[in-house]
Amino acid sequence: MKNELLSRFPAGFLDQLQPSLRRVVLPQGTPVVEAGDPIDSLYFPQGGLISLLVVTTDGACVETSIVGLNGAFGIQRAFGERRSVPRAMVQVPGEFLIVPGTVFAAALRDVPAAGEVILEYLETLLAESQQGILCNALHAAPARMSRWLLQVADRTTSHSLPLTQEFIAQMLGVRRTTVTMIAQAMQQEGLVRYSRGRLTIANRAALESRACECYRTIGRYQHMHHSDERPQSVSRL
Repeated sequence: MKNELLSRFPAGFLDQLQPSLRRVVLPQGTPVVEAGDPIDSLYFPQGGLISLLVVTTDGACVETSIVGLNGAFGIQRAFGERRSVPRAMVQVPGEFLIVPGTVFAAALRDVPAAGEVILEYLETLLAESQQGILCNALHAAPARMSRWLLQVADRTTSHSLPLTQEFIAQMLGVRRTTVTMIAQAMQQEGLVRYSRGRLTIANRAALESRACECYRTIGRYQHMHHSDERPQSVSRL
């Protein structure tokens, strides 16, 4: 089972989900749910990636979190009927496991021990979103883009990413021309290769050195429930 969050659930909980899990392959840009719509199903990425986007009334948007192999979209549906605050959209195409929200909620009622795993993940997602607010407000675009590319690579386990510059600009909330200039500089320095809508991380160590502190802080959030380590950051919860 590729999805890390699914692998953390008790066996009895997974047994209840198994008959209702459906595998689908979704292309980039597929809408999962719009802001304000009911959450009917949960999506567990098996290789693809989902962006959570806050959208303004005039249609502008910025990404607050990404959901990859480490998590799921819609997991709060376990506690009853819920509506989505962000828009959720497939950022990186790939395979997803989908389970109806009613099935997931019923499994939690039968196996309440799974609730601890769910709450830990929701805490991590909230912490990541809060760190993203700090990042967008204080850090320069090149450092933010480096951080974002590393996160996408980590959560898809791939260094070759099907991302256009226009799409990256939308996710980061910056102009396309800004992404073009940053990408050109990164290519010249040998950090990435970019061709025909596909970006490949060529020098991960160098890219990590250019990323803002948020990359390492968010990484610690991902592991804080598996060790005694706690984030050391100006953006402590």
